[in-house]
Amino acid sequence: MPDTTPILSTSGPFLERAVQVLSEGGLVITPSVTNYILVCDATNRDAVRRVFDVKKRRQTGPLSVALPDTSDIGQYVHIPDWVSQYALDSLFPGEIAMIFRHKYPFPRELVSGLPTLAITISSDRNFGPLVKEYGKPLAGTSANISGQGNIFVSLDKAMEDIGDKVDLILDGGPTVAQAFAEHTDRVNTLVDFTQGEPWLVRKGWVPVEKIQQFFPNLNLDTDAYSAGFEERVNSVVTAVNDSPAMLQTHE
Repeated sequence: MPDTTPILSTSGPFLERAVQVLSEGGLVITPSVTNYILVCDATNRDAVRRVFDVKKRRQTGPLSVALPDTSDIGQYVHIPDWVSQYALDSLFPGEIAMIFRHKYPFPRELVSGLPTLAITISSDRNFGPLVKEYGKPLAGTSANISGQGNIFVSLDKAMEDIGDKVDLILDGGPTVAQAFAEHTDRVNTLVDFTQGEPWLVRKGWVPVEKIQQFFPNLNLDTDAYSAGFEERVNSVVTAVNDSPAMLQTHE
């Protein structure tokens, strides 16, 4: 990795510099509870496009968005009546991402043209304060080249894959998940709330049992969800390809 990519330890002051980089449209690698992740300003189209380029990520793979606080959720997504504020406050901050229909005009690339958005509020001791300090949504994804599956991404892996293509690297040492090598689900748990019932998309750090305390009707058929998601993505891709006017509305 070239020496031109600055590396800051999170054991010292790092928030001011990280916020500056993000506000200028930069990309930052930061630790989270689970993986090292790549983040940018979720409202900055050029920055979002850079994330896809850096990761060599296909355009049909939406990014998730981290918000500063649960009080911000309703500003960016539509919350169904059956999802209580108590449930949100109980599960957030936490390593869980929830999919809702978005109301904020995020860049089309970020949501891959879909009407839905995965949001999270991190409990990480480094990333959580960074989102709060920035005060705006941050788009995030694992800090590695796409297509490798749900692998664990350490700082070394992040630096090897994309370290020379970002603007700042935050070194927080091993993530919390790194200490639990036997934990097979070292990613954020993902749940969809747009299908009329809560639907488990991916098992992860937050146990299913904890989610079922608030949503006992949680659908656990991840295979069926994955098949349905592919159909929804393909329908959007087909619609865009068949309608140049639709594509132009998102440029």
